[in-house]
Amino acid sequence: MIKKTRAGYFLTLIIILTIKILYAQTVVDSTLAGRIISKIKITGNNRTKKSVILREMKLKEGSLLDPEQLEKDRKRIESLMVFNRVLIKGEPDSSSVLLEINVTEQLYFIPFPVLFINDRDWSKVSYGAGFIHTNFSGMTDKLGMIFWLGYDPSIHFVYYNPWMGKKYNLLAEIEFFYAKIRNKHYTENKVYEFQKGFEWSLGKRWGHHLYGEISVGYKSLKMDTPDGNGENDRLPGLGFSVMCDKRDLVEFPLSGYLLRMIVKTAGLPGAETFYQQVGSEVRAYIPVTERSSFAFRFKSAASVNNLPVYDRYYIGYSERIRGHYNEIYEGDSFLIGGIGFRFPILGIRYFSISNIPQLKNMKFGLYGSLFIDSGAVWFKRAGLKRKDIISGAGIGLDFILPYIHVIRLDFAVDEEGKSQFIAGFGVDI
Repeated sequence: MIKKTRAGYFLTLIIILTIKILYAQTVVDSTLAGRIISKIKITGNNRTKKSVILREMKLKEGSLLDPEQLEKDRKRIESLMVFNRVLIKGEPDSSSVLLEINVTEQLYFIPFPVLFINDRDWSKVSYGAGFIHTNFSGMTDKLGMIFWLGYDPSIHFVYYNPWMGKKYNLLAEIEFFYAKIRNKHYTENKVYEFQKGFEWSLGKRWGHHLYGEISVGYKSLKMDTPDGNGENDRLPGLGFSVMCDKRDLVEFPLSGYLLRMIVKTAGLPGAETFYQQVGSEVRAYIPVTERSSFAFRFKSAASVNNLPVYDRYYIGYSERIRGHYNEIYEGDSFLIGGIGFRFPILGIRYFSISNIPQLKNMKFGLYGSLFIDSGAVWFKRAGLKRKDIISGAGIGLDFILPYIHVIRLDFAVDEEGKSQFIAGFGVDI
């Protein structure tokens, strides 16, 4: 997936016409467990390189077949986000076993109109056009260009390669951007930030789960403030991040965990604007049954030196507390957490539309959820107080859809019992 870009870039609404329903994911007789895997055959990968698929598997030719590990490998292949479906079959081959991995590739090159909301606020609509290629060279690398008008008009160009140098397991990304952004601090005045710049990242993957990345960039920012002073900053940036991702499925995890830490600096020592930010995130998913689980999330961030108004932390925009969904809080320190329980209402199944390959084996499912959200944002000079912490709880429906991935409908209440209905994309916990 292309990082640092809005999920709304790539939303494509699909009308699902049901032709057939498929359920099984890994079809391997349990009596084959312990046999040597004599061969791994891959079918359906018209564009995706075979090496990309094999890279995600811990089981190799010559390994002893472990059905549990095989299912984990299947989910890791599916988490590449370039296939509608991944199906694995096992066939006995004398005293060994032959594995066949069948993938249904998605539509990769997509010119698309842009229509999305900002900060989860339906009154802040952006519209435009762009294109995305989600598998540019068959190595799951992403190439995209997009522009939009309306709220916060911007233009972005990005290329992301998750596997460079092959045996070195390197990853890289380059992004150029120009944006006119409504400043979130001056809510009573229309104050705009004019930003342009670039960011280049280089990282490495160790094994199947551990990632490290270093990024450098430059941003020029101009802003006219109501007091007439304004901001005119030129900010070189340097960042470092490390992540361990053992979630079973990126789009809708039910087991595993994610650990992430980010450190970044903006400006130069001695300059008027020079600050650092440190952030961390923990997500954990503990299965209760095969298809239900408890979910936990904790995310925090803090700053060193004075954080400028254009880079402060907020609850009420991209990060929200259900039950306080439309309330806005600002500061230079931030934490948010949540606990949830997910359970299936309609298990995952697959639909096909006609014989168009990219519209075959598309995923659909419906889950229910129970959740509690809590968080706070504050200024470190004042310290964290009990009144800064806000919370909410509720129930929800999670619709798992092709290409869009997850649409949520939630009903939440705050500490005083005030209720609200919420619609959103992706998983919150």
